[in-house]
Amino acid sequence: MITNAPIGTRVDQAAQTLGSWAGGTTSAIYACPPDSIRTPATAQLWVGTAVIDRASAYSFFPQRLRVHLPIHGNGIRLHFQNPTEVVALSTFAQHRFDGARPVQVELVDGAVVAFNLIVQTDVAADVQVLQIGSQELALELDRIPAYTIHAAKVVQIVYAVADAVALLIANQPAITLNSADAFVFHPRALGEPLGAKVGLHSLDTHAEVVVATLVLDSAGKR
Repeated sequence: MITNAPIGTRVDQAAQTLGSWAGGTTSAIYACPPDSIRTPATAQLWVGTAVIDRASAYSFFPQRLRVHLPIHGNGIRLHFQNPTEVVALSTFAQHRFDGARPVQVELVDGAVVAFNLIVQTDVAADVQVLQIGSQELALELDRIPAYTIHAAKVVQIVYAVADAVALLIANQPAITLNSADAFVFHPRALGEPLGAKVGLHSLDTHAEVVVATLVLDSAGKR
């Protein structure tokens, strides 16, 4: 289900666009332009998750930057070429790499789920993992890198990794994000305040969320 709020849209797991790749499956949360959600290679930016359940070569995404972050499982090893390099990623460790660079994934111990950003190289992309407790944690969504590009826009997404969290928006009913649900804040101009205080707290004792921030302008240039 997709639920709209004054400053964004809740996208639960069942509403995410499913796909497949050589090593497993994908779930797309957001893409720009919207009609590229099934084709990350053509998107200006694409945000989603991938299940990696077997060793495989990664998809080829020329002129794209990838940010790759395992969120479930026991880690992976990325075997790169050009130049040869092995990068080991444990849960919540992230790696940035050229989407055109040949890479083979090796599972350490069983299937893994990874959070992925696939963006044009002129889009600024940042991912952070927050540990959420039962006390409200304020989201500092207005602390964005100071770019000076005219008409730049900001897209931000909160993704619940495991366990339910409440998204608290000032003067609005709380929004529950269960595991694998996301909230996409409406794109806004760089430097434009969000317009509401936003916080998170776990509905259990502890939870993790991923917060993605992408900075672009109307032409897709940083």
